[in-house]
Amino acid sequence: MLLYSILFLFVGCALGCHPTASPPGEAPRFEVHHDPIADIWLGELEFVNLFCGTGRIMPSIFTNTLDTVGQAIGGLFRRSANPAELNPADLTPEELNRYKLDHSLLYFRGRSYEWGAGMFMRSFINGTINRNPVNCGSGITWTLQGRSNCTVDQAMQMAHSYHRAFGEYALLLNNCHIFVERFIEKLINGHCEPFPAATPL
Repeated sequence: MLLYSILFLFVGCALGCHPTASPPGEAPRFEVHHDPIADIWLGELEFVNLFCGTGRIMPSIFTNTLDTVGQAIGGLFRRSANPAELNPADLTPEELNRYKLDHSLLYFRGRSYEWGAGMFMRSFINGTINRNPVNCGSGITWTLQGRSNCTVDQAMQMAHSYHRAFGEYALLLNNCHIFVERFIEKLINGHCEPFPAATPL
């Protein structure tokens, strides 16, 4: 019983006491700017809105299927209320959940960067599908992650080098969340050079 109490105290502090990265409802300035340092934004997009801002419309039968499947699978991944089954290491607020059932993208210096499997004639091979987030409205939830002095050209080269460095999209090992996580880490640390090419085996 004492162990359960300590565990819940730890989880409560991790989730409730940790400051959020940005106030709820805050969003980036959707404009290209050349300040010495710029904000890095994480965007989270439900799969039913996957094509907002791309100029394409997802067929309604597909969006309905995604919504139904997403809700069903989401129930399987929902954390158990049984404290014996909780793992505090999985609850770190600042770490992206690499297996969550939505789509992550990055917005930096007026451009969006993202990674995916590619569908309906859309390819993510250059680390972007040139999404205009303005046309997504409230469909994207934004969180400020930090700031970077990398330039827009450097960020674009970084995105274009991702496929060469990490290969094709993989649902568990190289998904959109992992792409954004790697990209944000480089930007925040000022590592503005492209991702290094993978070493041949």
